[in-house]
Amino acid sequence: MNAVVWVILAAILGVAEIFTLTAALGLLAVAALAAAGVAALGMGELAQFATFAVVAVAGLVGIRPLVRRQARRSPGMPGGCGSAARSGRPAPTTRRW
Repeated sequence: MNAVVWVILAAILGVAEIFTLTAALGLLAVAALAAAGVAALGMGELAQFATFAVVAVAGLVGIRPLVRRQARRSPGMPGGCGSAARSGRPAPTTRRW
């Protein structure tokens, strides 16, 4: 496949990731960009698909669990997160009046 096709696929997956927030489609978009790089180097379709598969599996197996663990841990962190962490307590400010 042409490198442009891989880049278009990566863009579509990246936009879809924005709407789903699952981290899976974003990792597949990165894999498509890696395959686009292989295609730009002039390697064959087998190398492109192999690169896509290896990077996708590595991302989904290695990185996605870390992202999910971090997303689950955030609300339960000591002190909380966001405005709920400051409920009923004075908030620090960046300006002195």
